[in-house]
Amino acid sequence: MRVFLDTNVLFSGLLSFLGPPSRIIDAATRAETEVQFVVSVDVLAELTRNIRRKAPQLLPDLNRFLTSARLEFVNPPEEEIQRWLAEFGSDAPVIAGAVAGRVDHLCTGDKRLLAHGRTGALGDLRVLSPSELVRLLQ
Repeated sequence: MRVFLDTNVLFSGLLSFLGPPSRIIDAATRAETEVQFVVSVDVLAELTRNIRRKAPQLLPDLNRFLTSARLEFVNPPEEEIQRWLAEFGSDAPVIAGAVAGRVDHLCTGDKRLLAHGRTGALGDLRVLSPSELVRLLQ
């Protein structure tokens, strides 16, 4: 199974040791996991910016996570981002990253993306909340 992780899931998981995002961070760092977690360079850049701005004390945790997690990084082509931009605005890089990563699931806490995923606006891309992903991983 391939799962794209949105910035908000990673930030929340690094910020708190409780809750589904934290369990996803733990799953990504387990060597025996059968899940391939995918992030885009855009998500990583946004995550780093957010941590520097909102919670700089988490920078060492971010570095530990990035060096220990089983992550695949993708860099979606600009035309893929443009494809989604008109309809999804600032969420376009996330969707483009998930598409470029050829994932089964996009995990996000973004209510707009979750709603779009439920309506089928993202095609075959299944959008899950962190809680739904944790249930799926069990």
